Amino acid sequence: MFIWVLLVAAAMFGFLQTKYCHKQLDKYLEVQEIKIETEAPTYCQVYFEVENKASFEIKRRVIIRVYHKNLELGSKMIYGVFGAGRTKGFLTTIEFQEKVLKDNEQIDEISVRFYD
Repeated sequence: MFIWVLLVAAAMFGFLQTKYCHKQLDKYLEVQEIKIETEAPTYCQVYFEVENKASFEIKRRVIIRVYHKNLELGSKMIYGVFGAGRTKGFLTTIEFQEKVLKDNEQIDEISVRFYD
């Protein structure tokens, strides 16, 4: 019984340590130049760059969300490998799931965040 309790405690400690390390790695990554390349009624293409300020390679998942009047139109998660001291650009197509944009409507906000 003692061994099982010890294993569960070690697993929880490992999970919390991993979460803490991911938050520390985010300090080395900076999202830059977020813009819409193409906008259509049912999808859009978002371009953004991520700069790695660390002296080592970082691998992280990135989630991109687009909004119209506080309604999330669509989102996409990608996996990025960021080389040491480099800036990498991404062009991502996001298909709208909640709503189709009309002629006079446009995207109000783009969110690019690192996923825990």
